[in-house]
Amino acid sequence: MAITALRQQAADELRDLVDLEGSAFPGLEWVWLALQTRGKLLSSEDGGFAWGLLPLLVIEAAGGEPRTGLPVAAAADCLIAASDVLDDVEDGDSPTGLERACGTATAINVATLLVFMAQASIHQLRDQGLRAEVVCIVSRVLTRAAVRACGGQQRDIDQDDGLLSESGYLEMVEAKSGALVEGLCRAAAIVAGASIEAVEWYAQFGRYLGMA
Repeated sequence: MAITALRQQAADELRDLVDLEGSAFPGLEWVWLALQTRGKLLSSEDGGFAWGLLPLLVIEAAGGEPRTGLPVAAAADCLIAASDVLDDVEDGDSPTGLERACGTATAINVATLLVFMAQASIHQLRDQGLRAEVVCIVSRVLTRAAVRACGGQQRDIDQDDGLLSESGYLEMVEAKSGALVEGLCRAAAIVAGASIEAVEWYAQFGRYLGMA
């Protein structure tokens, strides 16, 4: 399937998710803003990469039907957007961080909402015909990935940059962005029905991509 069409379908899935799960949220404008930043499906960048595309490309590469994974695509964008917002709040060094526009408390609340919307999106895999046990596995994979990413972020917060070695930096990013992207690729391969061995290869690809 053409990338442009796939991205459009994923963007529509994300809009539907926000309309369904977040329409009553008082700070909805900030949710949309977080989801329109660089690397997101709703970004204004023409032809730019979007994280929500990654699970769909993995599913297609693994021999599955990409549209089956649209809920994973929406969840991916929500999780990445949430982590970006929280990273900006915690580091306090981004001139374009969401907290600059709406305040720290609201930015944290928006990130929390995005995490829960990602969980809600995964449950919509049942509407794509996936068995309940598969949906449960996918949910657990992404939850574990997010937990690992939080650990990596804490190491980033706690570290002394002056004492950080190359190996220490690589270990930190592997546990941070590496873990999150690994989880997205692992979940996508599972949705595609890939073999256990293939799932591990796609997960390894995601780990390295996230680190890069």
